[in-house]
Amino acid sequence: MEVPPRGDSTIEARKNLLEDQERLTAKIIELQERLATINIRIEDYYDDLLPKTTEIVNRMKEEIDK
Repeated sequence: MEVPPRGDSTIEARKNLLEDQERLTAKIIELQERLATINIRIEDYYDDLLPKTTEIVNRMKEEIDK
C-alpha cells in the first residue's frame, strides 16, 4: 500500500474540510430560512389568536361580574 506524501494528504484533508464546511454552511442557511418561515407562521397564528382570546376573557369577566 502506497502512502501519499504528507503534503498531499494535508492538502486533501483541507479540501475535504472546506467541502464539509460549505455543505454545513448551506444546511445552516436552509435551516435558518425554514425557522424564519415557522416564526412568521407562529406570529400570524398569534396575531389571529390574541384578539379571540381577549374577547373570550372579556366575556368571561362580564359573566363573573353579573
